[in-house]
Amino acid sequence: MSSPLVSVLLPAYNAGAYLREAVDSIRAQTLADWELIVVDDGSTDDTPAILAGYDEPRLIVVRQANAGVSAALNAGLARARGRYVARQDADDLSHPERLARLTAFLVAHPEIDAVSSAFTAVAPDGTELYTARLMIEPLTISRFLLAGNCVFHPGVMIRAAVLRELNGYRVEARHVEDYDLWIRLGAAPRFAALPLSLVRYRVHPENVSSRHAALMAENTRAVAERAWEQASRAPWGMLTGWGEARFAARRLREAVAALPDGKLWRAYHLAGWLSLVGQAVRRGKFRLAFRLAVETKGFLYGDWGAAGALLSLFWRVRRRARGWKNIRSEMRDILGGVRREG
Repeated sequence: MSSPLVSVLLPAYNAGAYLREAVDSIRAQTLADWELIVVDDGSTDDTPAILAGYDEPRLIVVRQANAGVSAALNAGLARARGRYVARQDADDLSHPERLARLTAFLVAHPEIDAVSSAFTAVAPDGTELYTARLMIEPLTISRFLLAGNCVFHPGVMIRAAVLRELNGYRVEARHVEDYDLWIRLGAAPRFAALPLSLVRYRVHPENVSSRHAALMAENTRAVAERAWEQASRAPWGMLTGWGEARFAARRLREAVAALPDGKLWRAYHLAGWLSLVGQAVRRGKFRLAFRLAVETKGFLYGDWGAAGALLSLFWRVRRRARGWKNIRSEMRDILGGVRREG
């Protein structure tokens, strides 16, 4: 049997209420070259009976003891044969053109590893609530991923080879397995989204996002902090060796924007980044230093006094060509009156 173009992964746990509609939405795709891998994650309702009722050779059912979404997705990935892997939730509906549109985009854009789309939120009875149009530019998505999850996971299609290189989903990233995956994929602009609404996202009390909002928020913050730490440890060569000052300044923006705490915490880490200004001055890279300093201005939640102090510090560094090692302590003195929030 030849391998399909797309493998659709659908984890299901006690999904009997909406599962049939989800499966049928994949069967109705205009792109016929797919396999649907449903991983029954230890359901105790009529989920097994619903799946057994299909006479569909492209439907593969994997059964396992309840282990969670990440484990179910990894079990599905182990069986997947497609070049591309698409996500499908058991309570959502895919537009008939979804697989065709996403596949065509990835074929046309080999530099992109994952693509999603807009979605339309619907009530349990199917009534449309709103349409969410997410960021679509790869660079914008990459930038905002350092601050939080901005990729619509139930609508994603990703290259199977890339997903396997990352060893799939981390089971430790409970309820934020998607965000953790995007961060591990890297901060480079390898994501995109189509402006079309290709998923009907069902909003109901049993949604993971509804039942586990607090845990999702806590784990999202943990992933964002890890992303910040990775970005803040980027070597000097990563910031300046790739070319122009604009890129280095953008990396600064991305990393500082990821900080979830209040002004003093941001300023403290920002001071470390401002050490790059001192290094730039010492190396005679005044254009780079200027860009780095100017880009800091909007980071302190509208505290233009503190931001102005940062820029003033840069100018003193430039005028005196002083070293950069004491910038962190000087920043703490400048911002001594700012209380940490949260």
